[in-house]
Amino acid sequence: MSSSSFASIGWPAVSHLLAVIEDLEERGVHFRSIRDPIDTSKPQGMFSLQVLGAVAQLERALIAERTKAGIEAAKARGKLPGNPGLRERPPEAIKSVSKARAKRYLDELIASAQTWLPDGAATAASPQLGQRRAGA
Repeated sequence: MSSSSFASIGWPAVSHLLAVIEDLEERGVHFRSIRDPIDTSKPQGMFSLQVLGAVAQLERALIAERTKAGIEAAKARGKLPGNPGLRERPPEAIKSVSKARAKRYLDELIASAQTWLPDGAATAASPQLGQRRAGA
């Protein structure tokens, strides 16, 4: 499988994908992946999709379990969870973190636009997107 296959997407994306595919199935529409062996018109494709969903759910549960164990271990050593600079909730620190998150999100969105926008749409939507697409 390629790095852009279903195996590389995160739990929220997989759960959303499963919900969308279920909605399509209710409407009599089948889903077929170009890169992965998933074709919901066939029993094997539905099985593959369900296994993928189960593995993603297991992975999410394991991550949550490890996170909780790490927090408990840190508490046992006398450490407090969270970012020390944000514990007292100073407005300037919260504003700085919020601004950095928004910038990172937009940078990632712009960088990935060529993968989810139709050809030519990135240029029409924003000259900056078109320049990034041309330079990619």
